[in-house]
Amino acid sequence: MTSKTSSNNLRGELIQTFLWELRHRFGLIALFCGLHFVTLPLVEILAMNNAQRTNMESGYVIDMSQRFLNALKVVLPLCTASLSLLMVLILSVLAFQYMHQKRSVDLFHSLPVSRSALLGGRVLSCFVALLIPLVLNFALTLVVAAVYQVAVSEFMGFFLTSLGWVFLMACASFFFCSFMAVCSGTTFDMVISIVVVNITYPLMILLGRATAGMIIPGMSMDLDFQSIPYTALSPFVASYLPLIYGSLEADTFSSVAFLIWWLILSVVMIVSALYLYRSRKSECAESNYAFPIPKTLIRFVATTAAGLAGALIFHSTFGSTTSFFVGLFVGSIIAHIIAEAIYGRGFKGLKKSFAYYGIFLVAFAAFYGVCVTGAFGYDTKIPKAEEISYVETRLNNVGNIYPSNGFSIMNEKGNSQIAWVPQTVREAENVEKVTALHTLLVDEIRAKGYPYKIQSSSFYSDVQLTYHMKDGSVLKRYFSSDPISHDNSRYDEAVKDVTTTKEYKTSGNALYYLTPELIESIHLYDGSKEHILIPDQEKLQELIDALRLDIEADNGSFSGNYDYRNSLQLNFTTRAVIPAPGSELQKLVGNYTGKIRIDAAGIAISDTSRTKALIEKYGWTKGTSVTATAASGLHTATTTAAESAIRLTVAN
Repeated sequence: MTSKTSSNNLRGELIQTFLWELRHRFGLIALFCGLHFVTLPLVEILAMNNAQRTNMESGYVIDMSQRFLNALKVVLPLCTASLSLLMVLILSVLAFQYMHQKRSVDLFHSLPVSRSALLGGRVLSCFVALLIPLVLNFALTLVVAAVYQVAVSEFMGFFLTSLGWVFLMACASFFFCSFMAVCSGTTFDMVISIVVVNITYPLMILLGRATAGMIIPGMSMDLDFQSIPYTALSPFVASYLPLIYGSLEADTFSSVAFLIWWLILSVVMIVSALYLYRSRKSECAESNYAFPIPKTLIRFVATTAAGLAGALIFHSTFGSTTSFFVGLFVGSIIAHIIAEAIYGRGFKGLKKSFAYYGIFLVAFAAFYGVCVTGAFGYDTKIPKAEEISYVETRLNNVGNIYPSNGFSIMNEKGNSQIAWVPQTVREAENVEKVTALHTLLVDEIRAKGYPYKIQSSSFYSDVQLTYHMKDGSVLKRYFSSDPISHDNSRYDEAVKDVTTTKEYKTSGNALYYLTPELIESIHLYDGSKEHILIPDQEKLQELIDALRLDIEADNGSFSGNYDYRNSLQLNFTTRAVIPAPGSELQKLVGNYTGKIRIDAAGIAISDTSRTKALIEKYGWTKGTSVTATAASGLHTATTTAAESAIRLTVAN
């Protein structure tokens, strides 16, 4: 960089550095404008042309707006975000490589430009370089939408929000790279640090969570990636999360804290980079590092992630606690040695580095000690019944013929969930039964062995309790009953006390929200034939009433040896409707104004049930030839497994 005039003020120095750096990035900007065009506007053009051709040739009408939006949801995470992050990495190398070469750094630091302006101008130029391809191609995409008469107003909010998120995370990633560049002695170290942190940090959190879940009874293994800790120090990974969750739609990725975290961390990283750069010694160029903290942190994170990975792999293979610790040692020591060899340019400092490995061992010992002793009372915490508003109760494998663990309310096309209706317990008496079951689980599991040992079934839980407290807080506890349920009459009775209550049977059960108007057809499968039926409204109501009576009469004594393959199976196909104002369904979907469908799960019909008697009364499964009398006012299509034809009989 040469300059014939020097400026004695920060603003002038900043502008000169910015313009000089930006001129040297025009080629890269042009390249990424082209790449973004190929992967966003051009993809939409091809998708729209394909939809138009299909409409003309087959007569099948494709919703152009929906096709446009679907293509956008695929392209944004797969291409747009990825290209922006690739550009971040390239810009970081080009913009900051001077500070990692002795001759270059001596030259630049001898210029009449302050270090704040030198770094700040480069950051601003890269900021603009990232913005130009995104804005240009998002604008071209809107032009494409207008040309194909897509209803832009339907997704403009999502479109602009997506642009804002991609740009925000590109900037956050660049600020992260800037911080690493200032702390690193070479460009190689900078790139390695960026890649290693963005891969190993989320891995460390995930594996740590998995390990804790395998030890602490009741820990929920639900992975909520909107939770900040999973990607708190990995902007490259965090960039994809909202786009993968559902392209930033309101009900799919709504973590305000996640957004605030990255806004704050972006400011902290760039301010830290500017501050450290002012005191960075020129002699650090081509050395191991300029500031030791990132190296120490990265080595710890990589060692922990590799150690936990080795521990879980060994444990899943050999199944013993000893194998867990052997895997932990093997994985962590290998990762530590590799990290030291990379950052230390060999093994000269390996002996001294084992002091840092000792820090990892102490940290893991503390973590493991907390887990096996119940995480400061996490394992025994049971809320008081009077403080509970309601409990979402999911009990699997409890032997009911008519299980219900909640159901989904879908949009008109059935491809997007509008609401989830869980199985809930609200009545005070029933809430006490749930807490009694919870108490029994805690006591029985602790009696089996304390301090706890690592288990193998951390990802399987057949007892899931989600307490919604009156103060607005939520408490989740997920248990696997395998260790204590075999030949345990106390456990069986506690489960039966909950599952035989009417509230448990009916809440979260789609049959209690179905009306004849919502049902398009029913499907009966008797082991060899499938019968597709369209009953009249009166008989549909009879069927619904019979099913409800059977559910309420179920005493929970079902043995679990029911032959589902040869039993009579019933499924509902529901039609899309707009919920009636003030109805229960309307309350469940909230502000959603479109048509909805109820996702009604299949049911195995007992031979002694009222439902089976009703089906036999109307002859809905009689033979392969259906008469008007036998059909009793039904349109019936019967498919025989041994036949390829489908017979349709329309009753008079």
